Amino acid sequence: MLHKTGILSADWTISTKEKEGEYITTFESPTLFIDNIYTSMQGPHTNEKFKLNEKEDQLYWVTKFKGTANSKFNSNDFICHMNLFHSNEEHFARLGFEERINLQDSRLITLTDGTLLLEFPEGFAYPIYSNEKMFISSQALNLHKKDANFNVNFDFKLHYSKNEHKELKPLYMKYLVLSLPYTDDSEENYTTSKQLEVGAPFVECAAPSSDNRFEAENIDGDKFTAFWKIPPGENTYINDMTSKLNLQKIETVHFINAHAHPYATSLELKDETTNTTVFKSIITNTKGKKGIEDMTRFSSTEGIKMYPNHKYVLIQKVNNTSKEEADMMASMFIYFYDKALDSKLNKV
Repeated sequence: MLHKTGILSADWTISTKEKEGEYITTFESPTLFIDNIYTSMQGPHTNEKFKLNEKEDQLYWVTKFKGTANSKFNSNDFICHMNLFHSNEEHFARLGFEERINLQDSRLITLTDGTLLLEFPEGFAYPIYSNEKMFISSQALNLHKKDANFNVNFDFKLHYSKNEHKELKPLYMKYLVLSLPYTDDSEENYTTSKQLEVGAPFVECAAPSSDNRFEAENIDGDKFTAFWKIPPGENTYINDMTSKLNLQKIETVHFINAHAHPYATSLELKDETTNTTVFKSIITNTKGKKGIEDMTRFSSTEGIKMYPNHKYVLIQKVNNTSKEEADMMASMFIYFYDKALDSKLNKV
C-alpha cells in the first residue's frame, strides 16, 4: 500500500559509471517499512529483473559485489540478505555448457550481515553476458527494535570489466547447503552432536508449514530441511557434500563465501578422506545482541585442490546463548577456476 500510494519509493534505480576500464553498476532498492520484529526470511522484501547492457552482446567479468543498508539506526542490523541471480539455462546454454544447467544454483552471490563484500582474488572473475537476464533481490530483518517504525533501503555496487586484454581467469560456482533430516513428530526433534555425527534422527524444521523452499525428500521419502531450529546451548551439525559437489576431476577453488544465522560460531568444509580442512569460516557474533559481526572468507590466487574420489562434509558449530530456540541455516558458495571455459575462450 505504501508503495502503491507513493508514500514510499517503490522503484529500483539502476545506474552505471565507467572509470579506467572498470564499470560499476549501482542498484538502489525501493524503501522498505519496518513496523515489527522480523526474523530470518520473514521481513519485507523487494526484487528487480535487469540486464546490464542490452545494447551489447559480450562477456562482462564480475570482480566485486558490495552491499549496504540505510536507515536511522545501525543499518547492517536490518539486512536479512542481498542476492544476485542469473538464469542457469540461458547462461550456460550461451556459453555452450548445457550439461551444467542443472548442476548450479541460479543464485550467483549472496551477501548477509557479517559478509557484505565479495571480492574475488586478483586475476579471477565471474563472467556474465552483458545482455543476459539477471535478477536482484533484498530482504529486511529486524531482531531488536520492537516498537520502532522506520524505513530501510539497500544499495548494491557491482564491479566488472570487459577483460579486453584477457588478464582475468573465469570462475564458476557450486552452492552447498547444509540439509538435515527432520520429522513432524515433536518428540523426535533435537539430537545431540554425537547423534548427528553418526546420522541419527531429526531436527525441527523452522519453515512455516506452507513454505516448501527449505524442504526436500530423497528417493526413500525421507524429509530434509535447510532451515531448522536450534535449542539453547552448543551443538554441531554435519552434512555430506560429496554428491552435491559432484567433482568429476581435480578442481581448484579460489574463493569461498559463507552464509549462516546468528549463534553459528563456525562453518567448515572438510576433506574427510585426508582429515584436512579445505576452509573454515570463523563467525563472530555481535556482542550484546543477536546478530553477526563478521564471517571470514577464503580468497586465494594459488587456490586449493579438491578431488573427485574424496569425501567432503560441511560441519557447523553453533552456540545458542539465548534461552529460546532460534532458526538456523548454513551454506557455502564455492568458486572454482573454470579451466574448460578458459580454454574455449582462448581458442576463439
